Amino acid sequence: MESIFILDNHDKTFKEKGYLKIGKLDADAIASLIALNRELNIPDFYGCGYNCGMNSDLHDLRKKMQDEINKIVLPFTQTILNDFSHYTATFVEKMPVEDCFVKAHQDFSYTDDESIYPSFMCFIPLIDVDIKNAALGFIPYSHKFYDTIRAFPFPLFKTAVSENDVRLMAYMDIIPAKAGEMIFFNQNTIHGSFTNYSSENRLALSLSLVKNGENIYAYIHNPKTKCKTVFKYKVDNYFIVNYHNPTIMDMYYNGAINVPFEVVEEIELPTIDTSWENISEKLNQYKLQPNNENLPLIAEYNTIKKVKKIKSTIVDFLFKIKKSVV
Repeated sequence: MESIFILDNHDKTFKEKGYLKIGKLDADAIASLIALNRELNIPDFYGCGYNCGMNSDLHDLRKKMQDEINKIVLPFTQTILNDFSHYTATFVEKMPVEDCFVKAHQDFSYTDDESIYPSFMCFIPLIDVDIKNAALGFIPYSHKFYDTIRAFPFPLFKTAVSENDVRLMAYMDIIPAKAGEMIFFNQNTIHGSFTNYSSENRLALSLSLVKNGENIYAYIHNPKTKCKTVFKYKVDNYFIVNYHNPTIMDMYYNGAINVPFEVVEEIELPTIDTSWENISEKLNQYKLQPNNENLPLIAEYNTIKKVKKIKSTIVDFLFKIKKSVV
């Protein structure tokens, strides 16, 4: 794998573990980003308590958000990375909602050969974060578990990670960070965050990064093959701004992917064993154990979900009775 970070020791740690906390924005940059987020006033598109700005249905807002974040943050990432620029940039805000896990997952692929240049991200909280207010967590070495292409729309393709997402959160190492500290991670690394248990929104930003001069690709499921193949498109830096995940999701379920880029190739996806036994072998291979701090949070989440499901079932039942009487 080619060098990603300027310093060899940073490169070694990142490639071995799958993530690395290094570098920090200054106070002026943090203040500018907070002011930008306030100015944009990004609506919560899904209304679920986790607001990713790039999911907004307002195109001009998405473009301005990416452009302005890049202007502020690029001078800081350039001092750490070996000739990389930002491919995407978005605010990610997590509200205090009792059952809002960002469950264990892997993010999309966008490079040609991830063994040379991985698809990787940078997470930057704009307030201090820890396990109490949804700091990001990672499963060490998990970028080595699977090398399957992660394609749009997301989530769609069932994997051992997606089918065991809540259970896997027990194995995450939560990374506390001060406002402005940068956490770089391979997008194949399994990661997520627990509920924001505080009373304050957790504002952060997320960047995807690409080697200058290298092509960027978008991998999109072919709706006609039902997750058996993906189209590979050569795209530009504004692909996610112009064709974000909700847009591609609509295209997929309407039966045709309509983007103004040529298909480089159509790639067949492997059959995936989605069982817990499959991923448990990987965890055991790297001697990974559940973190005791995570277990009660998962138990609480499962209880809340179970109670909500029971209440929903009762409501549906009463509605049916009422309708039949009428």
